[in-house]
Formats: sequence, structure tokens, C-alpha cells
Amino acid sequence: MSTTKTQTIRTIMATLAIVFLLIFSLPVFAQSDVSGKATDVTAATNSAGLVIGNGSSAAVGGIEVIGSKFSGTALSTTNALNSAALVIGNDSKANIGGIDVTNHSDVSGNLTTITTSTNSAALVIGNRSKAAIGGLEVESSKFSGTALSTVTALNSAALVIGNGSQANLGGISATNHSDVSGTLTDLTVSTNSAALVIGNNSQASIGSIQIEGSRVSGALTSTTSSVNSAALVIGNSSRASIGGVTVGSK
Repeated sequence: MSTTKTQTIRTIMATLAIVFLLIFSLPVFAQSDVSGKATDVTAATNSAGLVIGNGSSAAVGGIEVIGSKFSGTALSTTNALNSAALVIGNDSKANIGGIDVTNHSDVSGNLTTITTSTNSAALVIGNRSKAAIGGLEVESSKFSGTALSTVTALNSAALVIGNGSQANLGGISATNHSDVSGTLTDLTVSTNSAALVIGNNSQASIGSIQIEGSRVSGALTSTTSSVNSAALVIGNSSRASIGGVTVGSK
């Protein structure tokens, strides 16, 4: 077989591997009514989730509930080594592990996300933006129960350059008129890692619990250990944080 044909086949196989990773590594419930148990276990080594533009999303592990009702137990366990979730443009999102509850979802029960990231990155270049390694987000939704986010990041980064912007290593957030009740616990250990945003109206965080424009009742606990790490924002009307609990309006 010629060298050209061999290279072509290898390129096709690599592309298919990325496509399969995007399809199978992120359980998604969209406009559904689900009860019971949702479990995602992802081990990624030298792997990538890649999107270039438009609707956008890239994921290595994680669980997402979109405009749906879910009751029960959701567990996401992600181990990423030398891996990346990359998005370049438009509505944007890049996740390595984590759980997202968005778009007027109604979730009750136990949500647990455990993410270990080594030499890995979540990267977004622009537009509406978000890059995350682990963590749990409730956006424009209702949640009641127990939520636990555990993230261990080593030599890893969440990076956003421009527009809507957000970069998080671990942490829990409830935003945009969410209604959250129960117990929220975040445990983040960051070593030689960074959350970096270049842009306005932006946010970069390592660990922490952030409540913005939402209703929360219950117990909030954030424990963050940071060694040789940084949360950095370059821009106006922006915020960078390591650990802590923030309650306010956006």
C-alpha cells in the first residue's frame, strides 16, 4: 500500500475516533422525562473532542441535562490524561467531565461528578464561550437534592479567549434565575494549573461556589486547595477567584 494511501487511512481513522468520542462520551438528556440512574464513566488518554463552529460542543466525559426532567442519581466519573476538549467559535462549550443542568430543566436527587485531569485542557477560542474541567452548573433550571463536585487538576488548564467567556476548574454554579435547594459541596485540588480568560464581562475560577441571580436554600460548602495555580482574567467587568462562596446578582 502506498505511503499516501496509508496516511489517508490514518487521517480518516483519527477523524472517526474524534467523532465517536464526541458522540459517546457525553450522555445528553434533551427534552426528556427520565427517572432512575444515569452513570457515565470515561477514561481518556491522548484523546480529543473537537468542534470548529456553529452550535458547538466538545466533551470528554460528563453528563448534560437540557430542557428536561430528571429524578434519581447521576454520576459522572472522568479520568483525562494528555487530552483536550476544544471549540473554536460560535455558541461554544468545551467540557472535560462535569455535569450541566440547563434550559429550564427540573432535576431532583443526587448529582455527583468526579474529575481527574492530568496534562489536559478545555479550550474555547470565541463567541458565547465556556471552558470547564469538571464542576457542576445549574443554569435557568430547578434542582433539589445533593450535589457534589470533586476535581483534581494537575498541569491542566481551562482557557477562553474572547466573547461571552468563562473558564472554570471545578466549582459549582447556579445562574440565571435557577432555583436550587439542598446541599452543594465542591472539593477542588489544583496543582500547576490555571483558569484563564482574555476578554470582557468574563469569569475565571478555580473551585468555589457561585450563585448569581438565583434562589438557593440549604448548605453550601467549598473546599479548595491550590498549589502553583492561577485564576486570571484580562479584560473589563471581569472576575477571577480561587475558592470561596459568592452570592449575588450578575
